[in-house]
Amino acid sequence: MYTIGGTILEYNVAKEFLKEEYVNKRFEFLKETELEVFLKFRGIEWVITREDIQEFSDFDERKLDYQVTPVECSVCSTDYREHVVIPIETYRRMPILFRLRRIEEHEIVFGDPSPDNLYATIGLASNFFINYFRFNENLFFSSFRRMFRRDEKEEPLDIREFYSRPITIKIYNISEKNINRALIKSSNKIEDCLFSLSYLKNIPLWLAEEWPYKGPSRIRDFRFGESYNGWHLPLNTSYNSDIIRFYQFAMSTDIPELKFLSFYQILEYFFVSVSNEKLYERMEYRLKDPRFTISTINLDRLVQDVISHRRETDETEMLKNVLSKFIDKHELIEFIKSYESYIGKNIYSKRHSVFGVNIEVKLEEGHVISNISKHIKEVRNALVHSTDRYESKIRHIPFTETTKKIEEDIPLLKYLAERVIISSAT
Repeated sequence: MYTIGGTILEYNVAKEFLKEEYVNKRFEFLKETELEVFLKFRGIEWVITREDIQEFSDFDERKLDYQVTPVECSVCSTDYREHVVIPIETYRRMPILFRLRRIEEHEIVFGDPSPDNLYATIGLASNFFINYFRFNENLFFSSFRRMFRRDEKEEPLDIREFYSRPITIKIYNISEKNINRALIKSSNKIEDCLFSLSYLKNIPLWLAEEWPYKGPSRIRDFRFGESYNGWHLPLNTSYNSDIIRFYQFAMSTDIPELKFLSFYQILEYFFVSVSNEKLYERMEYRLKDPRFTISTINLDRLVQDVISHRRETDETEMLKNVLSKFIDKHELIEFIKSYESYIGKNIYSKRHSVFGVNIEVKLEEGHVISNISKHIKEVRNALVHSTDRYESKIRHIPFTETTKKIEEDIPLLKYLAERVIISSAT
């Protein structure tokens, strides 16, 4: 009987378990031998090999020492951690993809890989990791191109080829007393490794917080209003080419911070011009008044209007002016209601903290623009300023919990940017 480091009984238990689980996953059972199991799925024959069964049996003895933590695509014990990493370079996809292929072919090692030293590697996920998440559907993939090219007489495919094998970072010999301490220690080492990889090899990776094969997030899936059907698109409007570039830049990245700031820059583009319009309207009102004459008093009033305008107009007020000019208040209220209903929580219309500042967006005509402007401006300030001058305020650090909150704001910023682009078109 084929066993390595285990008993015949353990091997048979693992074999039977795998067979039953695949059948539960809608695989068709074909036959089994003393050492292997043969299955069929989507017209293709698969085999659970003896090596695979033995590896799963060995894994089963160790799995109780591990926890899925701190996120769904990471496992950690007191001595070992493995976590999926993903590229964070989205503007130039092809260069990073070429470099990732090198990682798939040649594992990167950090430190001295000896049994007594803490060291790390980045490469394809280990067999242990794949076995841990073996029946997690986020690892399943259908290699249709490869399947359809197969000759009917070919040997069955190894069942392990049914799985995508993500790139992971692995920390060895952590040597801590409990998993919480191991997480802290390994997290520090992981960040050191990822910086070295970016600095020395120009490959920017970061820790995934969810399986990268899930497709678009629920937040990014949100659509407000009717969808445009068909592929015959209109060409009867002229848009501002500058702000179109900001919009395309925002659409080219999946990084929430960059997306937010690029959409925000579309709003910011009109800060001065719209603010000046309000000043011009005030001055025009004075000049059109039949009682206006060129006198010291009246000229002083005009000068005072300009001075007051410059003193009173801060950026939050400028943002409010832009939104008031280009955004329909009723539609904005409907957008917020629709979005909050879609995600299942009132992230705007209930009192909430935005980096330490309490804000509530009242869904009323006289308040919604002003309140939403304050919310957006606080987020923008947190993204732009990382100073330690105000330690009492909550800072934004990328790839932390606050990134998720910024991601929730992306549909709102995208909506506002689109309305400004369209409303300012000719």
